[in-house]
Amino acid sequence: PKNDFEIVVPQEDDEGNEVEMEDDAHTFIEDQADVDQLTEEEFRKAREAEFRLRSQSCASSLELGPSLTDLQRARSLSREKWRLCSTMTVWKRPRLLKWDDLRKGKSLKRNGSFIMKADIGDICPSIPIKAIDLLAAEMEVVKRGMAHGDISLEAYTQVLYLPSQARYNRATLASKKDRIESHEKRLEQNRAHMCKEAKRAGKIEKKLKILTGGYQSRAQAQIKQIHDLEDQIEQSRLEMSTFEFLKNQETDAIPQRLLSIQEDVDRQMKREKELQELFYKLSLELEELKSPPYLSRPSPND
Repeated sequence: PKNDFEIVVPQEDDEGNEVEMEDDAHTFIEDQADVDQLTEEEFRKAREAEFRLRSQSCASSLELGPSLTDLQRARSLSREKWRLCSTMTVWKRPRLLKWDDLRKGKSLKRNGSFIMKADIGDICPSIPIKAIDLLAAEMEVVKRGMAHGDISLEAYTQVLYLPSQARYNRATLASKKDRIESHEKRLEQNRAHMCKEAKRAGKIEKKLKILTGGYQSRAQAQIKQIHDLEDQIEQSRLEMSTFEFLKNQETDAIPQRLLSIQEDVDRQMKREKELQELFYKLSLELEELKSPPYLSRPSPND
């Protein structure tokens, strides 16, 4: 194969001037990614504003439950509204459905026409807040009326699970055999949890060892270097303290040594003076002995 290229000169207009694009406010083209991001952000804000006006199950991504009251009168009054809210919640949040129902489209097909015909209208933002306050007040009334309080830690210690009866019962009413079986069952459960967590921890440790093996070896080498440096620093500190102690001892001993040396010098000078005088006397006596008797003796001041 050959690399054949053909060079083509761009064509110019009749006047010989090249066409250039003028820069103005209308030539800027916005990036498509920015446009998509802005569109998604607006859509997300609109959905959040809509969910705030719907039921708490829809806003909190919770599964829907059955009606909360068993009274016939309240049920007949709230049936239509409950069906409408539940259907709207499932329609707006299809991921709350089971996968089989969502795949077959049962709920959407069954309630699609009902949603289209229903006129749910716009909800005032203050209505959900008032509803939450009413629910909280009702919960407090029920809590006080049925004497429901916070469960203390002692309440859990007074309840035992009986494997033979497959239910919970008070510890005071259980026999010794039931207590032993309950504790054995709890021990087996704890042992099973420990084995499960040990396997999970082993897998995590193995994964971490693979991910951080190089860092661990490098850290061990650096730790060894740090220990060696600490030993050297400790040895140097010990030597420095020893020499500082010797320096202080020598500094304190200098005045005493100077005094002792000065005393030795004074003593030696005194002895030298005495010896000089003795030498002079002996020299005179020697001269007298060597000189003739008729010569006069020289005086010490001559």
